[in-house]
Amino acid sequence: EVEEYKNFRPDDPARKTKALLQMVQQFGVDFEKCIEGSGDQVDTSNLSGGAKINRIFHERFPFELVKMEFDEKELRKEISYAIKNIHGVRTGLFTPDLAFEAIVKKQIIKLKEPCLKCIDLVIQELINTVRQSTNKLDSYPRLREETERIVTTHIRERDSKTKDQVLLLIDIELSYINTNHEDFIGFANAQQRTAANATKKRVMPNQVIRRGWLTINISIMKGGSKDYWFVLTAESLSWYKDEEEKEKKYMLPLDNLKLRDVEKGFMSSKHVFAIFNTEQRNVYKDLRQIELACDTQEDVDSWKASFLRAGVYPEKDQHENEDTMSSGDTVSMDPQLERQVETIRNLVDSYIGIVNKSIRDLMPKTIMHLMINNVCVYFSLSLAACWSSFAAAVDRCCTSDL
Repeated sequence: EVEEYKNFRPDDPARKTKALLQMVQQFGVDFEKCIEGSGDQVDTSNLSGGAKINRIFHERFPFELVKMEFDEKELRKEISYAIKNIHGVRTGLFTPDLAFEAIVKKQIIKLKEPCLKCIDLVIQELINTVRQSTNKLDSYPRLREETERIVTTHIRERDSKTKDQVLLLIDIELSYINTNHEDFIGFANAQQRTAANATKKRVMPNQVIRRGWLTINISIMKGGSKDYWFVLTAESLSWYKDEEEKEKKYMLPLDNLKLRDVEKGFMSSKHVFAIFNTEQRNVYKDLRQIELACDTQEDVDSWKASFLRAGVYPEKDQHENEDTMSSGDTVSMDPQLERQVETIRNLVDSYIGIVNKSIRDLMPKTIMHLMINNVCVYFSLSLAACWSSFAAAVDRCCTSDL
């Protein structure tokens, strides 16, 4: 044994290099645990990067899709113009297919913005996870800096490829409007569907969608702001004194409710959104709207997504439409044109529902395959592929950090 260690040197550069590379490997393991989840050493105080990305996929992204939904008046106006322009000088007897296709393609193009925003949110979360995972390298700042640079550069490269693929998916949807899809209602059913059926509320079981603390913002004259334990179901929003849910303060039915953004107060550190009744009725006591406050914008977005699942949608920005309608540029339609517009409207609603369902399914899969899984594989292979970069970093660290 003495013979084995007779040439041992504590300051041997090779030994230091091996130790530093082991730290880099451990960084890769820690990152993968944050993304994929792990049963050991579970953080009970904060969400991991993987959990936050899951919320982006299934809460934030569907919410962004709903926010860009078409305005009813503007859509009907566009359909009317499309039908008239396709007929031209002739009087049309039949509902034109081209009007349906033109409107559908215009709506599909609008999907690009929320899809790209979803990718940006995931990218930011991945970079935050990288920075958290390099905390163990604090003793070696240059190695940490080099590691973050290499990994972040790779993530940025995958960002570009993922966006190209998502835009390709949307272009594929635009290339062919499949009216033979099994879920598409078709012209015959569209003509039979009435406006009442089109706007009929979906029946849902009264299941609990979310529980959590929120602050009700009320003026000091009316009692001041207070924290309550809220329970959101498919039919109502209730709040209690505490999480034991024994002392109910109020129950608000969700019928005719919508959400709107509220500007953050000058002296307030909380982020606020409001619930109001579309029929101008009081929502709570003598209040036309209830202002609910959260500690972070992330919590606000998460609650909005939960309300979305319950059928409470965000308020539409009607300023442009009001300006258009007030200018007198309204479209007077004869009964035949109105029926054609209603038919196209039902067809568009059916087909866009199919496209949205497909995009909601493919977006997480595309991001996982092209970005997240690729980055995790990159960690296991990066030491061999990027050996020269790491070796240079290790040499600098050995001479300066140790």
